Amino acid sequence: MGKAVNILIVEDVRADFLLIKRHLEKHLLHSRCRSVSSLGELLTAIDESGWDVVLSDYNLPGVNFAEVLATCQTRLPEVPFILVSGSVGDERAVELLKLGVWDFILKDNLVRLVSAIEHGLQKAAERRGRRAAEEALLESEEKFRKIFQSSPDPIMIAPLHEGCNMDVNDAFLDFTGFSLPEVMGKTFLDLGLWLTGEDRETFGSALKATGSLKAFETRFQTKQGIRSVLLSADTITLRQCPCMLIVIKDITELKRSQQERALVEAQLRQGQKLEALGTLAGGIAHDFNNILGIIMGYAELSRMETEEGSSLGNNLREVLNASERAKELVKQILTFSRRSEDRKLALQLGSTVKEAMKILRPSLPSTIEIKTEVLSESTVLADPTQIHQVLLNLCTNAAHSMRDRGGVLEVSLEDIVVDDEHAQPLKSIPPGHCVKLTVKDTGHGIDPAIIDSIFDPFFTTKGLGEGTGLGLSVVHGIVQGHGGIIDVESTVGKGTTFTVIIPALEAANEAVEKEIAAPLAGGKERILVVDDEPILARMLMQMLTRLGYNVFFRTNGLEALEVFESQPFDLVITDMTMPHLTGADLAIELSKLRPGVRVILMTGFSEKIDAEKAKKLGIQGFIMKPIILKDLADLIRKVVDKEN
Repeated sequence: MGKAVNILIVEDVRADFLLIKRHLEKHLLHSRCRSVSSLGELLTAIDESGWDVVLSDYNLPGVNFAEVLATCQTRLPEVPFILVSGSVGDERAVELLKLGVWDFILKDNLVRLVSAIEHGLQKAAERRGRRAAEEALLESEEKFRKIFQSSPDPIMIAPLHEGCNMDVNDAFLDFTGFSLPEVMGKTFLDLGLWLTGEDRETFGSALKATGSLKAFETRFQTKQGIRSVLLSADTITLRQCPCMLIVIKDITELKRSQQERALVEAQLRQGQKLEALGTLAGGIAHDFNNILGIIMGYAELSRMETEEGSSLGNNLREVLNASERAKELVKQILTFSRRSEDRKLALQLGSTVKEAMKILRPSLPSTIEIKTEVLSESTVLADPTQIHQVLLNLCTNAAHSMRDRGGVLEVSLEDIVVDDEHAQPLKSIPPGHCVKLTVKDTGHGIDPAIIDSIFDPFFTTKGLGEGTGLGLSVVHGIVQGHGGIIDVESTVGKGTTFTVIIPALEAANEAVEKEIAAPLAGGKERILVVDDEPILARMLMQMLTRLGYNVFFRTNGLEALEVFESQPFDLVITDMTMPHLTGADLAIELSKLRPGVRVILMTGFSEKIDAEKAKKLGIQGFIMKPIILKDLADLIRKVVDKEN
């Protein structure tokens, strides 16, 4: 042995001590021995420390061997304690070995003493190693326990076989809503966290195949409700018990945020798409209105020259009827593009909803139950006709989805208050008092694959001849034109809910307008018609000539200025969109030549002008194309007869 072995010998007989010492010096080259003969000497020697082995006699006068053994076991627990005696029988020796003596050597046969010491030293080293490992393990587990408990993420340790308890940290209890007694003694499966068995099986199979798992996304049913989570799992050993360590990352709010961001983005894309389509639709409507105006004007002129009831007269009437349908279609396009002229009144929506549902009821099959709940008496600034159109379109679509099996159509109206917190997601809705209209059905629902397209113009799921596909796009345009928003939620097989929110007026008086039928008004005034469509200009000239007016026409603003300078006119009727000089610019130039000149502005579509803007420019009349003769005739008399 390379290192000197320090041996403490408890022996009261000097000769026996020397015998043992000489034997050790002869056979154990590097050894240092010291003898003690009393308990007090033993305690003093122990305090000096550095002992590798204790050799003790059994019969010590005045000293209890049991006390010696107990003292060494307490003060020198890792030091081999070997009994060296000549008066202990085999049975007693076995008892002493059970009490903690490491080995037993007879004084008259010391042959085995050195090997017993060497074996004891080896055994002590192993014990120290195990103890160090145990202490390191305990220290490691203590560090793990601190990290385990202080982690903000829920953690659970699930045993892989019986006999081990589940362990969870405080974050797990907060996350699930369980108390510690509810968890202890339970398995992962017992807690019923898994929302679906399929997810549980997929998780188990993946973990079994790899031994670990990272970022497995699933949902848990906790006492706090359903939560979206990411699971990371690994197999570990704690106190010789194989376990599965599962770390839970709660991503519910993150998922909700992502979904909201993907939605208020989808809505932005939808708005941009609708804006682009609206511009296109408005441009098409402008050109189509001119063509339609020519068709309607000449059909009206021709019908005036035919006998009532004649075959030709009937044919022309059908042309005019078809033209009226086309005109309404153009109005829908312009409504979609939010560029149509409307007349907004202070309107109590509750009354409008009740009236619309009365009109709708007879047209729906008896298999559809209608429930109407009007809880609002608020007033909004709205066009009654357009609001009717919104209700009828939404309800008709809802009824169409329930036509096969029947169902329930629910229409409700209620007051809501949009505060600052909710105004941001709603974007176009300012904080304040609003009215919420809900149209809900129990029909077949809308396929998620097409729900983003339902507000697109001409998009429809109806068959040929069942609709133009403009219904929801028109509704969208009307709602936005009233400063509101429209939203849809749908579940396939369960139904669809449309929600419309419109700002309310705090106080307003409802205006009622009545139209009084009257014959076509005419006159003798001189009128200048300006339109870059020659056919349309000539048609207007003929129409107004039939009413008795003295009419001239020009096809551009520059020619109109030239003739206006040289001749007197009582009225100028001009198109808005013309090359070189717009109708609005022409009106300004005309007023410079003759202040107070009476002008009527015509337009099928223009982003630059509407009735309000025209009025601010000093233009006395504004009319939308295609022109209806009666409307134009009435407007002419209103403008011409008005006092300056």
